[in-house]
Amino acid sequence: MNKLFYICQRNGQCVRPCNENCLYTSNFFKSKLYHDSVKRVDCIPFIADKNGDYWEVDTNWDKNLPKEQRKVPEEMVGYYYQTLHKWEMEKKWQTLGKMSKK
Repeated sequence: MNKLFYICQRNGQCVRPCNENCLYTSNFFKSKLYHDSVKRVDCIPFIADKNGDYWEVDTNWDKNLPKEQRKVPEEMVGYYYQTLHKWEMEKKWQTLGKMSKK
């Protein structure tokens, strides 16, 4: 599967300082989606970029993936929160398993 990028929760969660150009994270556990107290029950939309990676779309936010970086024709997919959480937990456990074998 290609990479998924989520809208960042910000709040200084990573080593880079938060700024207007740093709006997304590939770490699900640092995302706004993960930190929201009320989890969405509808599909969460993602839009593909020219590299085939997917970026979370926020319809109430004007800073989504710029049109010049989007795949043409535009391709959108939707995933449920429970599915994303399951995938990301599996990735986390796989990473921890690899680290413990070293």
